[in-house]
This record gives sequence, structure tokens and C-alpha cells, in this order.
Amino acid sequence: MIDYYIYILVLLFLTGTSCAFIFDVKKHTFYLFITAIQIFYLFNTPVRNYIIGDFYAIGMDVNDYYSFGFFMLALHVLLFNIFYFATNKNKELSAKGIEEKYTVNCNKIFAVYLIMYAVIFLNSLAGGVNLIDILQGKEVGPTLGLQGASYYIQNFADSLITLIVAAFIFKIPSKHKIIMCLLGLFLFIILGFRYRILLTIFAIVLYYIHVYGIKLKSFMVYLIFIVVFFYSLMFLTHNRYDLYFQIYDKISFNPYDFHYEVVFDQSRGSLIDFAMYKGLSNGTINFDYGETAFKYIFIKMTPAVVFPNGIKPYPPPQLSAIDDAINASRDIGEACTLLGASYFAFSFLGLIAVSMFLGFIIKKIDPVSMSNRMFLINVMTLMAIFQLYTRGYFPQFVDHLAYMLFPLLLIQSRVIKINSRTDICRQQIVIQTD
Repeated sequence: MIDYYIYILVLLFLTGTSCAFIFDVKKHTFYLFITAIQIFYLFNTPVRNYIIGDFYAIGMDVNDYYSFGFFMLALHVLLFNIFYFATNKNKELSAKGIEEKYTVNCNKIFAVYLIMYAVIFLNSLAGGVNLIDILQGKEVGPTLGLQGASYYIQNFADSLITLIVAAFIFKIPSKHKIIMCLLGLFLFIILGFRYRILLTIFAIVLYYIHVYGIKLKSFMVYLIFIVVFFYSLMFLTHNRYDLYFQIYDKISFNPYDFHYEVVFDQSRGSLIDFAMYKGLSNGTINFDYGETAFKYIFIKMTPAVVFPNGIKPYPPPQLSAIDDAINASRDIGEACTLLGASYFAFSFLGLIAVSMFLGFIIKKIDPVSMSNRMFLINVMTLMAIFQLYTRGYFPQFVDHLAYMLFPLLLIQSRVIKINSRTDICRQQIVIQTD
């Protein structure tokens, strides 16, 4: 039965991708991105493990739930595609409505970036860590998950992603873009979260595909980018702890030294889903009916001092359920995907509703004809959805989305009249004063 589900999924992926290219790839950029995420993060590792006969999700044998897991995956992809292609594009998301009231002030992008970077630097310094010492290899401790004096301030690193992407979209001077990229890459590496690098690259590439499309003559450019991107990802993965501990003499640039098995380890979220399906069925874990998804949004954003003894209730039910389902400790930090999280919350109803809603919302934000400002909003929303898809933790999605959209409050201006081409930095901006 598993073979049939695999064939169905391959057919769904091929059909959806073909339709996107036939109808105009520039109009379905976000759909293709989500499809790629589905293939790599949901489909990839379960198929490979099925072929080699490895049915373990960390410490739990899920062989008896492999068929059910593939059924849930096929159901998700089917509903997502149906609701994506059946949904009409929302014309109000073009540059005709709210875009007449707001535009991005390009001169502010670099200045706001430097200010926010300085805030993060000072927050790290207040927490006892000097980023300059880390760069020089003088810091002896690890930097993975460095929170500085305030976790809330350190998370402005997510805001830097948006500003870097905005620098490319709004074509600020190249020297400023280079400075922003170098500073951002350094910070993202030492904080220990590769996802920030991935989100930055993904968003920039999606913008260029949206503008220029995918043409045969540019195939080599995209191929070179894929090779460079994959090498960079493997380099960061292979040298992860040496970078965190600033052991620079042990860093390897040789691709033959890299462990490519990690590609499948990074996309094993579906196996965690399978273990949760099994745990919910045999009573090892219980549904939380949305407690993690909704209650913990407020717990996450509330300062710890508000709680008894200054300690937040942790871990959330979903994370505890994952550990019990895979028979492992929280130390390894495993996460399910959005499918496992939605099923854990509301069973079949949760997964069905989320699948349909994602198809609907991706169609609504998929670019057709919109200003660069609206594209920036939509692509950063997509990046937050990417995190939700792969990590399945809704409170973290809200956190990412809030921090990534926050810079727009600082770099946009309310206007009375703007030139017809709102995507040019040299446009005339008249600030409303009443």
C-alpha cells in the first residue's frame, strides 16, 4: 500500500508543478516553493528510509504506521493542491489599495539595519558576550542559541532578515548590501540558527524568480546557485560546532569531508509525525486540543517574571508528546512538521483544515502583479510559514512573523502622492502631517 501512496504523491507533485509552469511560473512562485518544501521535508526521508528498510523515528519503530503516515501526507498534498488551484487570486493585494497610502523609504533601510544590529550587539555585550571577541576567537564558550541579556531583543536578528531582503528588492547601493550581508552572515552563524541564512537566501531568490521567471538561458545561473547553496549548507552543518566554539583551525572546506547523510537527518520531521500518529493511537500521548498552538502564544510572549518563581510552564504539551512518542529526551530537540502538530491538536479535522487553509492562503499571497513593498510583506510571511511547515510549532511561527514584519513599521512612510512607479527608490515621497 505504501508504494501506491508514493506513486500518488509523485503524481501530485508532477501535476501541480507542471500546471504552475504552464500557467506562468512567475504567478506561482510561492506555490513551487511550498511544493519543494513538501518534497524535501515531508516526502524525502520517509521514502528513502522505506527503501532501505529503516523504520525508526529516533527511538520508536513506526513500521506499523508507515502506511497511515503516507496516507496523511497524501491527503495533505491533495487538499493543498485542490484549494490552491481552486482559489481565486485576491486582486486587492495588488498595488492599488493600501499601496497608495504607504511606500518604503529606501534611505532608511541601511540606517535601520545598523541601528538594530547595534542593539543586538549591546544586548549580547550586556549578557557577557562580545561579538568582536567571537570574531577574533577570544570567546571560549559556545555561542549556540546566544540570548544576550534579553531574549526578546536578541530575536531582532529575525528582523535583520527582512532588512537584507529589502535591500535587494529596493536596490539600495551595493556597498551597503555587502556590509549588511557580511554582518548578517556572521551574526546568524554565531547564534547557531542556520534557518536565518536559509530564509534570507530563499526570499531573495524568490524575488528574482518573481521578477525574471525561470528561463532556459538562465538555467546555468540557477544551477550554479544550487551548487553553491548546497555546498554552503553542508559546510555550515559539518563545521557547526567548530564555528560555535571558535575552533577555526579545525574548520574544513573540503566537500569530501562532509557527511551527506545529514541531508536526510535534517528532513526527518515526517518520521516524528508517524511516531505521533502511533502514540496517539495507542494512548502513549493524548491530543492537546490546541493548547500548544494557542495558549503558548501568550506564554511565549509574556515575560518570565510574571510567572511563579519567574519560571514559565515548559515544555508545552506538543514538545513533551514528541519526546514520549519517539522515546527520547528533550535534549535532542526533535520537532514534528505542521502535519503532526495539526493532527496532535485536532486529529483529522486539524490536518484537513490546515491543509485547506494553506492552499487558500498561499494562493492569496502568491505574487501576480504587486508593488515591491507588498511582495516584501508576502515573501516574509511565506518564510514564517516555511518555519511552521518544518518545525510545526505555532507559537514560534507567530514570533517569527512578528519580528520579520516589524521593520516595515520603521522603513515605510505614509504618503499623499507617489509617482506611478512605486518600486523605484528615487520616487518622490510626501509625508502626511495631519
